[in-house]
Amino acid sequence: MLAGMQSGRYPIGIAGMSITEKRKESIDFSIPYYDSGMIMMVPENSDIQSIDDVDGKKIGSRQGSTSQTYLKENTKAKVEAFPEIVTAYLDVKEGRLDGALYDLPNVKYYIAQEGEGKLKTVGEVLQGESYGIAFTKGSEIVDDANKALQSMIDDGTYAKIFEKYFGEPPAEKWLGKEK
Repeated sequence: MLAGMQSGRYPIGIAGMSITEKRKESIDFSIPYYDSGMIMMVPENSDIQSIDDVDGKKIGSRQGSTSQTYLKENTKAKVEAFPEIVTAYLDVKEGRLDGALYDLPNVKYYIAQEGEGKLKTVGEVLQGESYGIAFTKGSEIVDDANKALQSMIDDGTYAKIFEKYFGEPPAEKWLGKEK
C-alpha cells in the first residue's frame, strides 16, 4: 500500500499506517486516530523474553513496515519479511520462526482469534507510533478528513467504535477531553 500511495496509484489508504517523518516526505497524513507500538509475539514455550533476546533468532515482520526497519536497525535477528503479516504469525505458531514483531493491536487480535493457546506477547511495547489516514502528497481532502475525524472524537462516535472492537474505552486523549 505504501508504494501505491507514493506512486499516486491510491489516493487514500487506511490500514494502520504509522505516521513517520520519512513517510511524510512522500505522502500526507490525517491527524492521528490511534496510538500504537510494536510488540513481540513468540510461541508459548519460547525462551525469548524481550527484544533483547532476538539476536541470531529468526524473527518475522511485514515487508516495508516500521517493525521490519526496527529489527534491522536495532537487532541482529535474522529478519524474514512477508507481504502479509499473517504469514509470519502462522510461521511462529507452526515453529518455523522464533518470533514476530508487529503492531500491538494486530498481534493481540491474532493471538486472541487464532493463537489456540500457542502464542504470547513478551517484552515492552516498542517505539510508540500514531496511526493516520494516508493521502497522496498534496491531497485536497486531508482537511475534510481531519474535520470528520475530529467530529467523531468530539461527539463520542470514535469512543463507541473503539470500545466495540478493542473491548475497552480509548485513552483520555481520544475522548475529546485532551487536546
